[in-house]
Order: sequence, then C-alpha cells, then structure tokens
Amino acid sequence: MSTKVWMSDVGAVVDAADAKISVFDRGFLYGDSVYETMRTAGGHPVEFPRHLQRLHRSAEAIGLSFSFTDAEIARAVAVTHRSSDNEESYVRVIVTRGAGPLMLDPSESAVPRLVILVQPLSLPSEDRVARGISAMLVDVVKSGSSGVDPRIKSGNYLANILALRQAHAAGGEDAIMRGEDGDISEGATSNLFVVSGGELATPHLAAGLLEGIPVRWCVNSPPSFRCR
Repeated sequence: MSTKVWMSDVGAVVDAADAKISVFDRGFLYGDSVYETMRTAGGHPVEFPRHLQRLHRSAEAIGLSFSFTDAEIARAVAVTHRSSDNEESYVRVIVTRGAGPLMLDPSESAVPRLVILVQPLSLPSEDRVARGISAMLVDVVKSGSSGVDPRIKSGNYLANILALRQAHAAGGEDAIMRGEDGDISEGATSNLFVVSGGELATPHLAAGLLEGIPVRWCVNSPPSFRCR
C-alpha cells in the first residue's frame, strides 16, 4: 500500500515525496481551486460521475475553465489507484487555476493544473462506529454573503478549519455549523442526517451547505425509511 500522485504537468504517477507544484500556483496562494474526494469500492471510485458533475459545477461557479475531459480524469484516477497497490483508496481530484503572477487578478494565470491524490483507505473501527463521536455546536457561520458560497467545493476551507479548532478546544471531535439564519447546516468534516418518524432527512440547501452526492443506500434503503 502507498500514497501516489498524478499531476497533469508531469503526465505520470509519482511518489508523494516527488510531487511538487510551484509556490505561485493559485490553489496554494489563494485556495483558487476546486476538488472532490471519494473512496473506491472494488477498486472503482464510488459515485464517480456525480462527483465529476459537482466538480464541474464548482469550477463554473468560480469561473475556472479547464480542458481535462471526464474520460481523462477517470483514466488518471484509475492508473493512480492501480499504481498504489492499495486494496481500496481514498481519492482526491483537484483542479487549480494554475500558476501566475503574485496578484489576485486570475486573468494572468497559466494553464490549469489537475492533481490526483490517492492514499490507502482508512475506515473507522466497528467499536468507533458503535460509539460515535462528540460534535460541538460552534460560532463559525456558513456564509455565502460574506465569503465563498458554501455550495462551491473550493480549496478555501478556512471557515471549516476554524470551526474544527473551536470544537477541539471544547473537547469535541467535529464541529456543527449553522447558516446565517441560525439553522443547523453541516459538520466541519461531515454531513448531518436525522432519522425521525421513519424518514432520513438532511438540512435544506438554503441553510448554507454543500450539496451532497446522492447515495445508492438511500435509494435502496429498507422499506421503513423514506429519504428526502
């Protein structure tokens, strides 16, 4: 098992220690990037087409155009996973606006960069799943009016980091964040679900959260559950 990286400017899989980007890459400088994370099952990324759809939506929302096709991204993910020799992998697909001058204006940026990160999948133990985690309600607000639209999965995750720091300081393992109207939105590193009256529900998108990826478990859930 190992961690492997595929980079568009290299065009090949490299070891993690050899994966390098310019310090002028806008993803590094400003979080000017979009990404998706997923796991593999049976060696294949789970719900990959839906993840790519969300990647495109996020890129369009920040005006990031790139020429990588879905087929090219899929091939890069497949070859990186195979090169890792992992039975199953954690996969992150990142597209940055590329390197450019040290300025906020993105119009001078160079060619967008695609990076595929693959590392061994690590799942919580059965005991940890049974025990659960402690989550703390924090003061950090998911805001679209004063920051990045929460529906965009960008490289700018400072709000979530600050929320998680606050939760850890209070003895929690994850943070529960609220939207601008005070309604519960999502966890700093997780989605929120509630089972009530036989229904599996999540907060509404208007609460200020990233739209999740539909899961087949919900579609094929036991008859006693209804998903919405």
